[in-house]
Amino acid sequence: MRRCVAMRRLLYAARTPPRQPPVLQRNAERRPLHTYTVDPFVRSRRKNYRRRPWTGLELTCLGTGAGGPSVDRNAACVALRLDAHGEQSTTWLFDCGEGTTRQVMSSPISHADIDRIFITHLHGDHLWGLPGFLATWSDMKTNENKIKHIRYGRNQGPRELTVYGPEGLYDYLCSTLTYSQVPPRSNAAVKVVEIASSESANRNPKQKPHGSLVHSGIVEEGTIVETSTHVVSCARIVHRPGLDAYGFVVEEVALPRKVLVEEARRAGLTPGPLYQHLQAGQDVVLQDGTVVKADDVTQENVRPRKVVIVGDTCDASALVPLAENADIVVHEATLEDEQWILARRHGHSTAGGAGRFAAKAKAKALILTHMSSRHHSVKHLERLREQARKSFGRQEVVLGR
Repeated sequence: MRRCVAMRRLLYAARTPPRQPPVLQRNAERRPLHTYTVDPFVRSRRKNYRRRPWTGLELTCLGTGAGGPSVDRNAACVALRLDAHGEQSTTWLFDCGEGTTRQVMSSPISHADIDRIFITHLHGDHLWGLPGFLATWSDMKTNENKIKHIRYGRNQGPRELTVYGPEGLYDYLCSTLTYSQVPPRSNAAVKVVEIASSESANRNPKQKPHGSLVHSGIVEEGTIVETSTHVVSCARIVHRPGLDAYGFVVEEVALPRKVLVEEARRAGLTPGPLYQHLQAGQDVVLQDGTVVKADDVTQENVRPRKVVIVGDTCDASALVPLAENADIVVHEATLEDEQWILARRHGHSTAGGAGRFAAKAKAKALILTHMSSRHHSVKHLERLREQARKSFGRQEVVLGR
């Protein structure tokens, strides 16, 4: 009987024509892999990513899974694009879970635009993608003179890269790159800036330095980055005993006051050095002794925006003063409110806890990330959203995907 069945299968296979491989269309749409772009400052969506309105600030969730990647979610990583769609566009990554390099390739983000990476804490699901990412970046930086016109379409290759994270990050990267035999490249070195550890943190033994890394010192929590356009601050939050975890706040530098040209002309002012005093909010005195008040001839410029990115935590109250009046809060929501005991035991937050933090910070919108793989259905995800909305007191809650 078995021989008859096998013979029939062979005859059917012989009569069936071979399957032709699918024809790949050259202009087929390239779909990103589990990548969800969140632009909180533009509500309208367009199919063509490059034609969306310029906002200067965009947020992309490259990974929102808790504990590691799953079928639906990648490990933790959030990308913040500054001066988006502009000529000087730059991208900052917050955490770098495994698979981040692949996620970046599947998103509109360019490797060449990434110049800063911030690590919230030294747990593997937020860190294991960093060594591979640095190795790829180092290779791109070394060969930029050969491929920059082809790969980047401009006269420069990847930007200089700086990594910020808790104390111990430099030793971890040195040991990982050394034992995996990544060749040291001094011409493509990555700067590592560590945030001073607390007294309760477990300190690891020092490792031998690696030629592709440059230790740029240790900074205290507070303001760790200051550029001409943005300021990055951090505060230590509570996650697990013996481990330092941080939340980051990115805020735009306040623009000078805007001079009302017509009002200034009526007051007897002409464009010149006095405008700088007015933009700084200072009153000026004319040659005839007339006092021109800055409030009469100037007005406030565009309000600087603020984005808060909170890593794994069960208590982020130390970050509230820095996060006050935030436009966007990115907060973890590992479990539902009914499982708050389990979440607290493992140093994580619930959806309601994320909403309460956003309410204390007087935020305008909340993005939930770091969701457990048990919340894979639409029903579970909507429950997380509703719990966050209830404690937040606002409807502007987005589920990172």
